[in-house]
Amino acid sequence: MNAILEKLLFVIVTMTWAVSSWAHPGHDHHSFWSDFIHFAWLAPALIVVICLISLFRRTSSSKG
Repeated sequence: MNAILEKLLFVIVTMTWAVSSWAHPGHDHHSFWSDFIHFAWLAPALIVVICLISLFRRTSSSKG
């Protein structure tokens, strides 16, 4: 089997297992809103990454 496919399969299986077993009481991963709430937590990190990429592109284009 291809090494990339093996890694992808490992990640998918691990993430599937973790969703149901690592949730603490009162933390429902099967709720309709759970995906939205988890992505909302990622929003600040994504904003920082986008700002850094934009800053990097501006500084590299002005150099040359």
